Amino acid sequence: MPSSIESSDIIVPSADVIAEARRLASTDGVSLIRIDDPRLGHLIRGIDSEAHDARELAERLLRQSPHADAEGETVERLRDLLKLINEFGNLGLEAELVRFVGDNKNGRMATRYYGLDGLGGTTLQVVGDEFGVTRERVRQVVARIATGLDGKVPFAPALDSAVTFVVNRTPGRADEIESQLHDSGLTKGTFRLEGLIQAAKLLGRTPPFLVTETRGERIVHSRSVKSADKIVQIARREVSHWGIATVADIAAHIRETEPELSDMSIVASVLSGENGFQWLDRAAGWFWITSVPRNSLVNRIEKILSIANPISVSELRAGIARDYRMQGFSPPSPVLLELCRQIPTFQVADGNVRANPPIIASGVLGNVEKAMADVLAERGGVMSRTDLEAVCLQQGMNRSSSYRFLSHSPVISKYAVGVFGLIGADIAPGVVESLALKRQRGKVLADYGWAPNGQIWLAYRLSEATVLTGIVSVPAAMRAFISGEFALKTLDGASMGTLVAKESSAWGLGPFFSRRGGEAGDYLVISFDLATREASLCIGTADLVEDYANATEAGESEQPDPGPSEANGEGTRPDLMAELNRLRRENEALKSLPKSGLSMRVSEKGALSVYGLGHFPLTLYRRQWERLLAMSDQIRSFIKVNASTLKTKGEIARL
Repeated sequence: MPSSIESSDIIVPSADVIAEARRLASTDGVSLIRIDDPRLGHLIRGIDSEAHDARELAERLLRQSPHADAEGETVERLRDLLKLINEFGNLGLEAELVRFVGDNKNGRMATRYYGLDGLGGTTLQVVGDEFGVTRERVRQVVARIATGLDGKVPFAPALDSAVTFVVNRTPGRADEIESQLHDSGLTKGTFRLEGLIQAAKLLGRTPPFLVTETRGERIVHSRSVKSADKIVQIARREVSHWGIATVADIAAHIRETEPELSDMSIVASVLSGENGFQWLDRAAGWFWITSVPRNSLVNRIEKILSIANPISVSELRAGIARDYRMQGFSPPSPVLLELCRQIPTFQVADGNVRANPPIIASGVLGNVEKAMADVLAERGGVMSRTDLEAVCLQQGMNRSSSYRFLSHSPVISKYAVGVFGLIGADIAPGVVESLALKRQRGKVLADYGWAPNGQIWLAYRLSEATVLTGIVSVPAAMRAFISGEFALKTLDGASMGTLVAKESSAWGLGPFFSRRGGEAGDYLVISFDLATREASLCIGTADLVEDYANATEAGESEQPDPGPSEANGEGTRPDLMAELNRLRRENEALKSLPKSGLSMRVSEKGALSVYGLGHFPLTLYRRQWERLLAMSDQIRSFIKVNASTLKTKGEIARL
């Protein structure tokens, strides 16, 4: 082996050596050409055995020259090295990989086994059958080739470029990335990424991505992601609970544990291969999975149709929303109609849904629910609440059970204050009016109040603009309390982002409407927990607002019962309520003061508060007051000098 450059023999390098060394140093990727490279390493070793890679070789040559009698040979070897680097850099991926394993029979067997031909690789048995040799012979051949490359990281620019190309598009669908790889010119034909992973391993690289096949869909993702099956698991769980779901909702759940797979296009691709997957509205991302054993939404539709057949989609949505398990979830009418179209026993026409054959009520309704429906049916389909509860008690029904079904059953509708009847019932004009309680109510489109547990609730009747923008108004009476950011959650605990309240508006409801639905005419209640800075969302019918309003007026010990097993477990907040009562008493005391009078008191934090100067007290600590009072003469002088420009309170109000 030629001797290396000795530090004791430093000679100024010749012009030819400098020129070639500079060319080498400026060539892309030369730091990747190591001294043990199976194709180029011998040229580096032949020039300088102490250089670890081609870049270091160039740098050493620029600092010092070899012996004079070796300069010509060094220049020649540098030119050979540059020529091969340029040649290898112009190869496509397939041609580059063949150079490493060979184009003879053994090389072709290895190419087929590892997938270096772009076909993705196969088994030893398949390769043996194709080449007419035994499985063991194939194993020996591929093992020998792998051993020859073991421990080496050869210069493979096409492979590195292809890997980088894939990484920049991860996560994604494998077939789409393979097509893009071909379109970019990096591969001669479609090259399956499984073969690219094998090639990287064979040539000493650790591929930074994996390909996972889930329900027939191949997904490319980082190595840190355990399995794309998580998408299907979450989707089936959500469909089992709600009956249908949105891609946006599944992606949001996935983002909590596997952010790599939370891209909605990947979620949609994975789900589309699931057995029983059906789109309900592809543009909006609504879907269902027919293979989920029990569909709660279909069950509720069947209950409603057992009582009212046919029924309009608007009444159907209202009935579904009454069920406490479905509160906070309101699929749009077109989505609900499409679901019914896809169910063989349902028929859809002119916005109405019919069951064919008819559904027998006793087969889908529980005992109490069926008994209440029979009571209403026997009495014309509608009754006052007082009469209905009395009959139910006479027939031995439990009061709490009858109340629960009266408030939340999908087959019972609230026709007026204190009037209930069967959903879709044909009721003669004037009957409801004669039974209705005469009661003055506040605003219909927006109601609000303090719940008995100390939370503030705001109710809205949604408009198209509200659903589109996710913005609602904040009543003036509540703006002092509802300000800043609140973590948005649904009754089932799902996170829906952040609600931001500022002055007269609050925004951030868009993700909730996107994931859980909602349309004009629905009612939305937002409950604000001022202590935890959380806001819970619930969507339903006017009954929902009625329940909150009744609880507020009656001063019950907790919010309206959301149903068995749905209680939120929170008790009252006596500390908050006590503070509220204290503030009310204080406010009443202040109102009794003379209009022009001032008063003082010590605040809870030990500061001095002066009342009567404006809407809010002027509060300062003792030392602050002392500093301010020490300037009293200066303040009076300043006011006198600037009297022409200073405004009084009345003048400000007129501006």
